[in-house]
Amino acid sequence: MKNVLVCLLASLIFFTNFGFAEVKNPDSDTSEAKYQKECDNKNMASCDALALSKHKSGDITGARKLYQKACDGKFILSCTFLGVLERGEGNHKLAKKLLKQSCDEKEVVGCITLGQYEMDDGNVELAKKWLQKACDYPDLESCNKLKKLKK
Repeated sequence: MKNVLVCLLASLIFFTNFGFAEVKNPDSDTSEAKYQKECDNKNMASCDALALSKHKSGDITGARKLYQKACDGKFILSCTFLGVLERGEGNHKLAKKLLKQSCDEKEVVGCITLGQYEMDDGNVELAKKWLQKACDYPDLESCNKLKKLKK
């Protein structure tokens, strides 16, 4: 689970460095309005940035809606974030479906997260499958985890 949080934090830092930092500020209505307008105009990165902001502030319903919109719009990282949100809300089956979708689209964080969730659920063979996919993309950390599981 620690690795999932690290991956999500890395993604948040990525968006912060590319102009999405202001959207994290809940007091910045103009930024939120700007990104909402861009999201309404089918800019899926803006939808994802708004979803991250809402998720961080505890607006699960708003975050879910925006992650879903971005995921449906093929902004695959949003599928991963939505999967994490759903897992946190206890919707394990939906979380795994979203993470599988993300992983199948070669979004390595989705594969890693799904592998971690399968390990947490005691499904070591499934965990190996998803970590192998991440390793194949390639993700060195996943390869190292996979080696440890195979011992």
